[in-house]
Amino acid sequence: MSVLIVLTVAGCSGQVEGPQRYTLSGTVTYAGKPVPEGEIIITPDSSTNNSGLGSYATIKDGHFETAPGKGVAAGDYHLSVTGFDGVPYKSEDGGETFLQGKTLFADFKLKQQFQSQDETLNIEVPAGK
Repeated sequence: MSVLIVLTVAGCSGQVEGPQRYTLSGTVTYAGKPVPEGEIIITPDSSTNNSGLGSYATIKDGHFETAPGKGVAAGDYHLSVTGFDGVPYKSEDGGETFLQGKTLFADFKLKQQFQSQDETLNIEVPAGK
């Protein structure tokens, strides 16, 4: 029974097999102002033979950071950034509440190469995107 407990504890450590992943943090602005709420989806660029794991970060008050141990490994990535105004509202029929607010921009794409280290990235989304 104690072997089963040891295996269970080891399985919950949060460690992911594969290359070491590094923290990605930074800022996101839209039309020169910090993005109140949003998300960044980080996907390995398979066209450059990066078959690693993707990642995700939420934007709050213009800042983001990947979760510990769930950042990026070295290689090329596609980033998709979506920003919201941060003012919660209900749908016109009153049925659904959108906590992040109205969309400022959706699916702003960029390509980025990361090294084997923690990285800081400042993303500027131009108005009208």
